[in-house]
This record gives sequence, C-alpha cells and structure tokens, in this order.
Amino acid sequence: MISISTRCTNEEATKLFLVLPLINFLGYDTMNPDEVCPEHNADFSDKYKNRVDFAILKSGAPVIAIECKALGAELKDDRGQLRSYFNAAPTVKMGVITDGMVYEFYADSDEPNMMDSNAFLSFDLHDIAKGKIEDSIVDGITSLQKSNFDPENIGAEAKRKLIFQNLVQQIEILAKSPRLRTC
Repeated sequence: MISISTRCTNEEATKLFLVLPLINFLGYDTMNPDEVCPEHNADFSDKYKNRVDFAILKSGAPVIAIECKALGAELKDDRGQLRSYFNAAPTVKMGVITDGMVYEFYADSDEPNMMDSNAFLSFDLHDIAKGKIEDSIVDGITSLQKSNFDPENIGAEAKRKLIFQNLVQQIEILAKSPRLRTC
C-alpha cells in the first residue's frame, strides 16, 4: 500500500486503494453491501443530510463509521464530522477517521452516542511499513478484525486503553521532571 500511496491524489483514490484494502485485511467483505456500505446515511434530521464514507454493518445496522480524507489531509478538522455520526446513528459504536495512511479509532466509552475526544488507537502505515509497530497496536488491530470485533464491548475496551495511555503519559512526565529532594 505504501508504494501505491504516491498515486492517491484525491479522496476517492485514497478510499479505493488504501482504505478498502485495510477493511478487507480486517476481514470485512467490501464486495458485500450488507457488510460494508459506502456513502451510508448518517442523517441527524431531514434538514441535515449526512453520509459517512463507509459503514460496517452488523445485522443490517451500522456499528463502525469510517470517515475518509485525501491522503495527507489534516484529520483534526474533521473529527466533528465523525462525532456527528455517533449522534445520528445510535448503533455506531466505533468511528474511524483516516487519510488512508494514518488511522484514528474512537469509541463512545464515556457516554453513549457521544464520541470520545481522544482516539483509543491510532497508527500510521508508514511506521508499520518500516517495522515500527508496538505490541499494543498489533493487539488493537487484532481486536478490530471481524472475527474478534464486539461492538457492545468496544466502549469498555477503549476506556481501558485510554486510561492506560494516560497512565503511561503521566509516568513519562514524572520521569522527565526533576525530583525535589528534601533534607
């Protein structure tokens, strides 16, 4: 996928050549519209029509919303768009925003249908191609595979990962700060 990425000059090419292969890798059948639905309705109301780039369906209901951007696009600006899909579709339990190389995964671990502000998993395929992949990323990707993914428990799993990430960050901060010594 890394070699193809140079030819992904717009959002559609990114979807076709980078995002769909990853969805396939996770075990979802991208040729089955009952499992992977492109341009799925995520309407908040009749007045505001929204569509998510891809929805992963389980028993006909969307459980994963995937928002795609063109390769190299800044993802931060579009988290609000992904957040609106959580609000519009109560069955969505996980949201993904990607430019085809960088992937950010969000859940609603604090409040139902309210996307967490922090990703519980993120990775860059450039790093993975260079062999830079942490065990936590491998475990995270494994848990997202179709055979392992449980939409009802993703919020609890995301919460554990977010707490662990926060704990690691706090330990790193403490390790870097000078220690006060008292006599």
